[in-house]
Amino acid sequence: MGLISDDLYERAKESCGGNYVNVDATNTNCLNDLAKIDQCTKHINEHHILRTYCDQFAVQSKKDNQIQARRSTEEMIWCDENIRGLAFENWANNKKVQDALQVRKGTSKKWHRCNIEDVSEGTYIYDVKSGIGYHKNLTNSSIEVLVYLGDHELVIPHISAEQWIKSLNLTVHNDWRPWYTADQVAGYTMTYKNFNYRLTYATVKGAGHSPTEYKRKECFGMIQRWMNNSPL
Repeated sequence: MGLISDDLYERAKESCGGNYVNVDATNTNCLNDLAKIDQCTKHINEHHILRTYCDQFAVQSKKDNQIQARRSTEEMIWCDENIRGLAFENWANNKKVQDALQVRKGTSKKWHRCNIEDVSEGTYIYDVKSGIGYHKNLTNSSIEVLVYLGDHELVIPHISAEQWIKSLNLTVHNDWRPWYTADQVAGYTMTYKNFNYRLTYATVKGAGHSPTEYKRKECFGMIQRWMNNSPL
């Protein structure tokens, strides 16, 4: 997407040797390159790179007094990426909604859209670093799998998803091609097989971390076709 230069990408690729997470503290070249990449991307909205950057944690840290608290909350609410999240949390924590959904009382003190708060507060131990092994086990089952994601996000980049799918060592059933909605390219797709197991992978063009938020019509058509056992 043009967020970092090709030169910086190649330099980091060489200095880090493909390992960008648990970096050796003595590998200063890798650490320096990663710091430069972070400088280029840290103020990009990781959920959708074309949307407004909303630093809700920075907003929360400004709450030193009542006036600042009100101003900070208003800033957070009107940052467009937070509106849907706040609306969902208000809905999910409404007692009438919980009664209608027959939610057991005491299941959670407060329902969040994402469980980042629960992890940071120690509600459970975050010790499963990868789910690839579980996906690998499922490839011996007779099931249909749909993996889809937006191509404009940084939380789970589509390149990353393509790499872990590749690691499952499946047979390519249908090669990379565009899929359409209303005669327009809506994304790209591939299908993989292993006997009676079939995995359909699809990108949603122009969508972010939760594709159904950004491309509702396209996602509805995609899921409808997949559930009808039709090609995307």
